Amino acid sequence: RADEILNQQSIMNDVIGGIDESDVMVADLSGANANVYYELGIAHAVRRNVVLLARHGEEAPFDIAEQRAIRYGIEFDKMDEAKERFQQLMHEVSDGSAKFGSPVITYGEIAIGPRRSVSDETEGSSAEEEDRDALDEDEDDDLGILDFRVILEDGMAVITGAAEGVGEEFKTIGSEAERASETITPTTDAKKARKATRVLAAALEKSAANIWSHSADFGNGLNEMKRASKGLVDQGDWPSIASEDEAEEAREALETLDSLPVQADSLVGQMESLVDTLAGIPKIERKFHQARRKLLDVIVEFSRKVEDSKAVVEPLARAIRLSLDRFGPGSGAS
Repeated sequence: RADEILNQQSIMNDVIGGIDESDVMVADLSGANANVYYELGIAHAVRRNVVLLARHGEEAPFDIAEQRAIRYGIEFDKMDEAKERFQQLMHEVSDGSAKFGSPVITYGEIAIGPRRSVSDETEGSSAEEEDRDALDEDEDDDLGILDFRVILEDGMAVITGAAEGVGEEFKTIGSEAERASETITPTTDAKKARKATRVLAAALEKSAANIWSHSADFGNGLNEMKRASKGLVDQGDWPSIASEDEAEEAREALETLDSLPVQADSLVGQMESLVDTLAGIPKIERKFHQARRKLLDVIVEFSRKVEDSKAVVEPLARAIRLSLDRFGPGSGAS
């Protein structure tokens, strides 16, 4: 698990590196963990051999439903059966007789071509990214004021939704922590306390995955806002305002932009408080410690993006105020 590696690199750096260096991977599809499916997709794309596990009664998504998985259950007989199948498969892997498949191998051979490693793929990545950036800039040269305003509005909507999603996760974490504190008391026996702690750890890990997803959405929305900011500000200011209707629309946009730093400060304050609380909890149980560390990592990363959003908002708000001032007195610009 990449979250258990003790270094200061990005978690995804360890994830991608681990996939690249692996001969065989094991993916447990139980619980529909988004991170698992994302990493499974990467592994399939670069032709890594993957053993799939899944709990009895859980259906796999359509994309991989036809792939064989070792099924397991909490009953001793089903667990023993899964263990035996897994051990047998590992013996076959050792002697080279095991056969693996994936949707990429089955359906994508012609389109994708022979297997390439992650390291091979990254050799030309810088040049490709520069080409893509140049292409994006060329495309943006053809965009007009209305295009950039739509891009801005869409970006703000994504950012707002992502921030609200993180706020909901904080509420969930608080509720789960309160529930655990009611169960774990000084008189609670160790086994019961550990069980309750592991339930809390599972909730923290799920919240970490959700916050990671919201953080990615926030980053995408922020990039769109940066794109819109560059397109609008490079043209001198917000589009010239010629009517009261246009002025009202500009005021609404300005109000939204002005509210973002306030919301950002509030969200960062919540995150800092949660980080302090989590950091102050002693290492009481392995799974809880791992989940807490993962949650701390994603919160710190999201906090950085929230702070970055302020720098994007400032030039846009300034441009709108300038256009409102030019429209005339009583425009409502603050």
